[in-house]
Amino acid sequence: MSGSADRGCSGGLRDDAEAAWRAGVAAADPHGAVLSALERRPEPAAEDPVLEDLSSGPAISSVQAMRSGRRLILATGKASVAMAAAAAEAGLSGDIIVLAPVGVERRGLPDEALLLRGGHPLPSPEGIDSSRKILERVRTLGARDRLLYLISGGSSALFEVPAAGISTGDLIETYRLLLGCGAPIADMNCVRRRLSALKGGRLAAAAKPAETRTLALSDVAGDDPAAIGSGPTVEHRDPAGAALGVVERYGLREALPTPVLALLCSQPDDGFAEPPPEPMGLHSAG
Repeated sequence: MSGSADRGCSGGLRDDAEAAWRAGVAAADPHGAVLSALERRPEPAAEDPVLEDLSSGPAISSVQAMRSGRRLILATGKASVAMAAAAAEAGLSGDIIVLAPVGVERRGLPDEALLLRGGHPLPSPEGIDSSRKILERVRTLGARDRLLYLISGGSSALFEVPAAGISTGDLIETYRLLLGCGAPIADMNCVRRRLSALKGGRLAAAAKPAETRTLALSDVAGDDPAAIGSGPTVEHRDPAGAALGVVERYGLREALPTPVLALLCSQPDDGFAEPPPEPMGLHSAG
């Protein structure tokens, strides 16, 4: 009797654990999360308030409602294909560009969607070339155009354009050193932002005067929007010398490529070649 009861109890616990696991997987499903976010908050009319908050969804956040005009749907990261497919399924029209790791199938994407490839966990020359093409396209957006940016984990490496004066090879080597030094994600992102033409809000700056809306699927503790892919649409200003402090703290100064060290040692700029965008209002998911 006792053995039977123990087996029943064990089975019940196992069933409960499996049910909890399945519920967690379903809640974090990129396709479902995007559909849910778009269904809860469809695109507002031009006269509606600019700022919207979708932070009640499963690790999904949103920034700045969009005006009428052409739409560019951009998805980057390991879940980019599923997220872009969901946007298309939701009936959003516009050009679709997806940047995904090599090997990810284009399952669910419309035939007209452009699928580009990049590297992960290190940037690749192909991925940097793809990112340059995306940046060029974003810069063509005008005042009545809209950018819907769908970002997921892995975007820091996948979606990257080196800052002026930094070569593709030097950037990749710097990423390799950062990954191997044991630094936490916050410290790595501090250096990445200093060396990037995309991170720390620079993608949103490049899209100006178009409005930008971001749906972010978080893979970082705390769901800090600035940490997801190093925040291409989230303005983030690090203290002067912070990036150099990171490389010195982890003993990387002597190993860094010379142009990278020179940039980190130079007088830090404000992170933008033009006046930075207004605060994005992107909310961390709770």
